[in-house]
Amino acid sequence: MLTMSLKELLIQKAMGRPFWRFILVQQLMNWRNAQSFCRTNHMDLSSVRKQSENQQIQQLMSTGGVTAVWIGLFRDSWEWSDKSTSSFRNWAPPEPQSTENATVLVISGSIRGQWEDWPCNTQFTFVCQEGKSMLRLVCVK
Repeated sequence: MLTMSLKELLIQKAMGRPFWRFILVQQLMNWRNAQSFCRTNHMDLSSVRKQSENQQIQQLMSTGGVTAVWIGLFRDSWEWSDKSTSSFRNWAPPEPQSTENATVLVISGSIRGQWEDWPCNTQFTFVCQEGKSMLRLVCVK
C-alpha cells in the first residue's frame, strides 16, 4: 500500500529527496512478524541511512509515546531487511553484542536514539518504510 502518489515521488526525485517515509506501527510483534507486516502493508521494516532519518524515527516515537521500536537491521553481517547498502550505524555502547540478532532503536533512559541488538523473538512496536522496491531477507535464529 503505497500512499505517496507518482507525482509526489517525481517531485521528490527532482528535488533530490529520498523516496521513502516512515510509519510507526503501535502493535507488539517479534522481528519476523513485524517484517512480514511491513512487507504486506507498506514496503519493509525501516532502513536508516543517515542521522536525519534516525531523528525522523525518534520524532515518530516521541509523538507516539513509544520508547523502543524494531528497525530493519539484523545480524547476517548486519544487513538491512530491504537489502539497502547504507553503512550508517548508531549503536549504543557496548552494542552490538555477540548473541542477539536484530536491532531496536531506543529513546529511554540514557539511550537517546541509539540502537541495541535484541533477540528476534522479543515483542516490540516497529517502524515501516514506504516508497522503494522490495527485496527479501529474513532474520533467523
